[in-house]
Amino acid sequence: MALTKVWDGEHLVFADIHSPGTTRNLKINPAIEINMVDVFTRKGYRFKGFGQVLSHGEMFERIISFYKEAGSAYPIKNIVLIKVDQVLPVLSPVYDTAISEADVIKKWRDYWNAVH
Repeated sequence: MALTKVWDGEHLVFADIHSPGTTRNLKINPAIEINMVDVFTRKGYRFKGFGQVLSHGEMFERIISFYKEAGSAYPIKNIVLIKVDQVLPVLSPVYDTAISEADVIKKWRDYWNAVH
């Protein structure tokens, strides 16, 4: 189950299952950047914004319920509510070469199949 999910049109949420350093840092400096990249295509997105650490309250309970309904079985210590201000594409430098996306996918599928 993914820990980072879309909450609404402007926010992501992150379940803190065991991220004490992240939540401690966000309480000092709420600026956050989350990168999500497909392991096979090596493409994704960078989400930049500001995170608010929630440990109690109505919004905390609503988001905890959201995770439980999605099947989370882990205890969630905090929720980070992220106001996304900017979304940018993330693209591997492999695409600066002549290699096709199909070849990139094959390379990484072969790699992961060999590892597992």
